[in-house]
This record gives sequence, C-alpha cells and structure tokens, in this order.
Amino acid sequence: MHTRLTAAALTAAALLALTACSSDTSQDKPADKPSTSAPATPALSKAQLTQQCTDAVPALTPNADGEVPSEPVPAECTQLSSSEYLDAYMDGISQSNQEGIDDLQDELDQ
Repeated sequence: MHTRLTAAALTAAALLALTACSSDTSQDKPADKPSTSAPATPALSKAQLTQQCTDAVPALTPNADGEVPSEPVPAECTQLSSSEYLDAYMDGISQSNQEGIDDLQDELDQ
C-alpha cells in the first residue's frame, strides 16, 4: 500500500510539473493596440463582395477540357467563406453559360 501511495504521489508531481511547463504565456505579453487609422477604402458589404466574385468567375481561363477550375480562388473571392465562394462560382458559371447561349441564339437569328 505504501508503494501505491508513493507511485500516485510521484505521478501527480510529474503531471503538475509538466502542466506548469506548458502553460500559456500569452498573458505576459501586452495586448495589441487597436489601429486608430481609418481603412484606405470603405469596407464592402457581403453582397458586393459576392457580386465581385461572381463577376470574376467568367474571366477565369478554362482548362483543356473547357472546364473552368474552381481553384485557385480568384483574388476577388478571397474574403468569402468556402460555401459563399462556391455559390458565387456556380452563379458566375451559370451567368457565363447564359451569355454564351444568348450569343449563340443571336447568331442563329441572323
């Protein structure tokens, strides 16, 4: 019984020592001060960011199979979440396809 008590005490001491070594020291650092300067350009709304991304998708270069890759993400789309980007990407592809259909129909009507 004395051996179990000693082993438990040593284990507890070792765990406490290891815990102390891995403590978070970020509290010792001063907090970053908020920026007092105004942004150079006004922030765009989520709808404006999404529209810019949607408009950028048709400008992507198709690959050899004619597919427009979703990666890499256009610069206009980097502020959107993954799901928002994929929605804007699909909307951009849809708009581009519709423009192609309209152009073809115009040619056939002539």
